[in-house]
Amino acid sequence: MTSTTTAHVGYLDGWRGIALLFLLIGHFFPGGGINLGHVGVFLFFVLSGYLMSDLLFIKRTPIPLFYKRRVSRIFPALICYVACVVVFCAATARTIAWDEVFGALFFLNYPHLNARIEMPSVGHIWSLSIEEHAYVLLSLVAIAARAGKVKALWLVGALATACVLVTVAMWPDRLADRAGIFKWLQFEAFGYGLFLSGALLLAFQGKRIPAMPALVYVLVFSAGVLSHWWSIPMPVQLVFGMGLFAVVLQSLKTAPPSIQAMLSWKPLRMLGTWSYSIYLWQQPFFVAQDNGVILWYVSLPCAIACGLVSYYAVEAPARNYLNARWRSRAAVAASIDMTKRA
Repeated sequence: MTSTTTAHVGYLDGWRGIALLFLLIGHFFPGGGINLGHVGVFLFFVLSGYLMSDLLFIKRTPIPLFYKRRVSRIFPALICYVACVVVFCAATARTIAWDEVFGALFFLNYPHLNARIEMPSVGHIWSLSIEEHAYVLLSLVAIAARAGKVKALWLVGALATACVLVTVAMWPDRLADRAGIFKWLQFEAFGYGLFLSGALLLAFQGKRIPAMPALVYVLVFSAGVLSHWWSIPMPVQLVFGMGLFAVVLQSLKTAPPSIQAMLSWKPLRMLGTWSYSIYLWQQPFFVAQDNGVILWYVSLPCAIACGLVSYYAVEAPARNYLNARWRSRAAVAASIDMTKRA
């Protein structure tokens, strides 16, 4: 759900826009067969893994700068959203579950594991939590790799493999809906898409990926979507579904112009730019629609409108302000350091 300095590439913004479309369709126009909401989340995951790995392993972004950019990108809009949810609950005499509030703010939010979901409007932060946990692991790998301790490709690949093994091992418990100390791992294993995407980026670094016909991209992507059919076991959805998405994303650099142009279509790119704020704000309106309080032609426009307000009033200005402030401080520190050396 997040973006980086690499995200100005048109087709990557378009990919993010498609991910948001799947998420919105899956939530506001649910149908049988495929959980399109999950498809949208998984598309976000493989993109995040690609972008974060590019920053950490290819561009070798300094770790402090990496985290500063994550903070400026994620926290202002998230804090504003959660604060609005708390204020709304207080104003309407609804229960405020503070453990869920702080769980959302500190990325420990897994309400799907708990039968008591008192604030479903923060329940969707579970997917953001997985992303942030993956970022921490990838940054630790980057630190070790830069110190010459490990080979980044092998360790990121091992993380992806561990996610697969956990999913397979936990699948019987998931079917039986058993509770257990390791049940949270079922959700952490969705980080497979992030790690696989990063591993593929490292594996093909400096290598030219052969171009494929446009129809092949469409067929492989469609197969990834169809892999999420409800009756297909979760391990298969994970390995093949997200795996196919990661393969398509990795090969977009050499995709035919028609594929790149389709993903670079301006409405898709704009939707991708707004995706994080809309992702945050679609949840309360989706929950209200799901509970029969409002209909889709009210809930969906309201979700998008609130997301746009969040982007232009909070997310973008806060990110620009914080990044500019930190750049200024870094420039001053560098100037002082040069003066001392002179």
